[in-house]
Amino acid sequence: MQIASFDKRVLAYFVDLALTLLCSSVFFFFVVVNLWGISTAFWFFYVPTFSSVFFIIYMSISLYATKGRSLGSLLFGIKTVSVKFQKLSFRQVLLKVLPLSIIPCVIINAIYMVLTHTEKTIFDELSHTISISLN
Repeated sequence: MQIASFDKRVLAYFVDLALTLLCSSVFFFFVVVNLWGISTAFWFFYVPTFSSVFFIIYMSISLYATKGRSLGSLLFGIKTVSVKFQKLSFRQVLLKVLPLSIIPCVIINAIYMVLTHTEKTIFDELSHTISISLN
């Protein structure tokens, strides 16, 4: 078992983030603007909010239902597992996903990983999980 490298994890994160940003933008423009009549002037407020909510929902469901995989992690050969190698609990998934939906937390985590020369994130420590490389 090998811990997934930093660059693979970042790329997988950006794939998942782009997917949720796309979904939230489509949701905003087709549902919120058309059905609720909210002006597109609020785009800078609503889309980041919808993106965070979509990211939490998408990542939580995908990690829990697929036993540690999301589209980004599938593309880059990464899997999130419990450090005890048991089935991921929903609590572990939420503890990992919630901070990942907040961009400043992600930046702090990236700086921490670079400065300490580690492949294990702060979110892995909190959730008692680890991201492993399947390749």
